[in-house]
Amino acid sequence: MIQFHGQFGRAYLFSNVINVYTGEAEDRNMRTGLHTVQDIHCAECATVVGWKYLVAYEQTEQYKEGRFILERTLLHYVSGA
Repeated sequence: MIQFHGQFGRAYLFSNVINVYTGEAEDRNMRTGLHTVQDIHCAECATVVGWKYLVAYEQTEQYKEGRFILERTLLHYVSGA
């Protein structure tokens, strides 16, 4: 199993997310190389909760394109949601 890390520690890779909106695209150098990403913000409070991969320049990282990283420490479980 691949483990993902964000700015604040453990993170999760998702194909789809809800209740978020995206920021502007920008290039970022990450542990796994250069990527074009968009921050994703909570639709309720506008906090940045992760990012969306638009382009992965390394061939081995291209499976991330179109997917989302959510920071574990920024997620909250809501019972009955």
